[in-house]
Amino acid sequence: MEIDPTGWQIAVDTGGTFTDAFAVAPDGRRQRTKLLSSSRLRAGVDAAGEGGVALRLDRDFGAPRGLLVGFSAQVSGGHTDEVSKVISWDPEERALQIDRPLEVSPGEAIDLFTGEEVPVLAARMLTATRLGDRLPSCALRLATTRMTNALLENRGTPPVLVLPEGLGDLLEIGDQRREDLFALTHRKTRLPVARVYEIAGHLDPDGGEVEPLDLSPTLERIAAEVPEGERQTAAVALLNSYRDDRHEAEVAAALSGIGFQDVVVSSGLSQSMRILPRAQTAVAAAYLAPSTNKFFGSVAAQIGGEFLAMTSSGGLRPATEFYPTDGLLSGPAGGLIGALAAARAASLGDFITFDMGGTSTDVARVGNSLPLRFEHAVGAASVQAPALHIETIAAGGGSICRVGPEGVDVGPASAGAEPGPACYGRGGAFTLTDVNLLLGRIDPGRARVPLDAAASEAAFATFREELAAAGQPGGGRRELLEGLLGVAVGRMAEAIRKISVREGYDPRKHALLAFGGAGPQHACSVADALGIETILVPGDAGLLSARGVASAQLQRFVSRSVLRDLPGAIGGLEGQLAALEAQALAAVGAGAAVSRRIAELRLAGQEATLEIEVGAAEALPAQFAGRFENLFGYPPPPDREVELVSLRVAAATAPDEWPATEFGEAVPVEDLTVESDPFSTLAVEPGWAVRHAADGSRLLE
Repeated sequence: MEIDPTGWQIAVDTGGTFTDAFAVAPDGRRQRTKLLSSSRLRAGVDAAGEGGVALRLDRDFGAPRGLLVGFSAQVSGGHTDEVSKVISWDPEERALQIDRPLEVSPGEAIDLFTGEEVPVLAARMLTATRLGDRLPSCALRLATTRMTNALLENRGTPPVLVLPEGLGDLLEIGDQRREDLFALTHRKTRLPVARVYEIAGHLDPDGGEVEPLDLSPTLERIAAEVPEGERQTAAVALLNSYRDDRHEAEVAAALSGIGFQDVVVSSGLSQSMRILPRAQTAVAAAYLAPSTNKFFGSVAAQIGGEFLAMTSSGGLRPATEFYPTDGLLSGPAGGLIGALAAARAASLGDFITFDMGGTSTDVARVGNSLPLRFEHAVGAASVQAPALHIETIAAGGGSICRVGPEGVDVGPASAGAEPGPACYGRGGAFTLTDVNLLLGRIDPGRARVPLDAAASEAAFATFREELAAAGQPGGGRRELLEGLLGVAVGRMAEAIRKISVREGYDPRKHALLAFGGAGPQHACSVADALGIETILVPGDAGLLSARGVASAQLQRFVSRSVLRDLPGAIGGLEGQLAALEAQALAAVGAGAAVSRRIAELRLAGQEATLEIEVGAAEALPAQFAGRFENLFGYPPPPDREVELVSLRVAAATAPDEWPATEFGEAVPVEDLTVESDPFSTLAVEPGWAVRHAADGSRLLE
């Protein structure tokens, strides 16, 4: 992140449980903070003065004198709805004065909040701006799981969908794939739409008009059947719009003309010839558009400066040009960008990322370049958008330990930020965080929220009772706790095998780069399970996703369908790539350079494709054959034609390089050692040796 002498540079990654934030002040100072994604500050109460209006807290939040004045205060845990206002704050004494008493006792926790969106609260804390004062000049870079969570929790707005005449059942039929091939009952999962309308008009595959668009009948039906108050969002997907979008543009203009606020056209999101994935992508974007636009609008209004949103492909885009489907994996992408910068600074070769937070764990394999894919699924949504190839599993610090019919399991359900793990003191379930706390793998004094070991013990006792009631063996206390930890580690190791072994790569030939609040805590166990012998823990491990967002580049992808046999396409390949490069460079603007050239290839007659980085056009056949054999274990059949499906080009501004990391001498570890940073915990297992660097990075061997 470059230093701007005229304003603050702020990067925020809002996850399911925690929000990480990193900033560079106008004078070059670096600031960091980690907040609950519920947009609340939480602290334990060490002492409560007479009358309940003077409180002594167990932490200072890094908030200077007076910063918290005007914040609302409420007892954490939900046993009372009483809210007070902060009238004074002394960080040296951790003394909080409120305007009316709260029924809070020492050992309980208190929440402080402003009602602002969490990126705005993060900016307020980083810049030490008091409530009521305008934030200083800021440039915000934001990654968020808000759109992802809305998809997973069905909290979007079902759109009106316009499809070609005769294809009204397109999404209902889908591609006829079953999620579980052997399930006796097939349950379809798809995003809801409010109504589906068909429209007459047809373009041929070259963009020629076969049948003129007939808007009037469909538009009259929509106007008659959709009340004005429900004309929030719509999606349009028509045949061959990837060649010529004029029909989609006419329909969109007509829908806007009768009051639809957000209209998404499939050709604006994808250049695929296939109408089904284009339609699915448009529906997902329209489903999320109202809530995303409201959220971004609220943040933009309070920040007041440049506002860039992180995309799933690891690049940045102006928030005003951002579709919700662009950033479904923006948080994990920020982590991967930060991991790449940290790995280069440490002169690391091939590596596997292990990003474990409060709700989920993200893993990826990085070789010569960041892994990309151009179609991915999140919940019921299947979208076509560039995304870094990251595998996500529901295994985080908040994963709930439960008793099922087949034994104990950890996850996929999560306690999230509210109520959080049992140790948060808000009545949460017994989670992996509680397991680590009871095993001594967490230092409560260094945690970002108050941790109540007694609450963990009580939740563990309840868990053991459920285990006994189910007639399942539990073993001794430590044996059971370590068993639960082993279950979680096994799930995380299997996720890594999925993006390495199943893709033709040996994890033992990679380093493990661990980050996130809980990644370093489990890194040794995961590495041991996979036979990995080197672990890198960056200095800002707990905030690496935010650091990655800060280091990201402005980026744009452009694509073109080709659909030709590879030998016949090679002659004109450089010309087509040059045209795409010009488009990509123009989309990014000043300072841009071409960063990726990707060919999508397949055996003729197949749907599955392989993405190959294009160097010399003549080398593509050999590159495809090598990747095919590495993946499947045998060369492509010599009698099968190879087809060039599409070309993609990315342009980006210059990357942010980190200074080289210098490590000290290795220190062997004989007993479990817990090293606590401000935002994460490293648990070093016996048999590993640790090398420390001045920036807080550690290399385990």
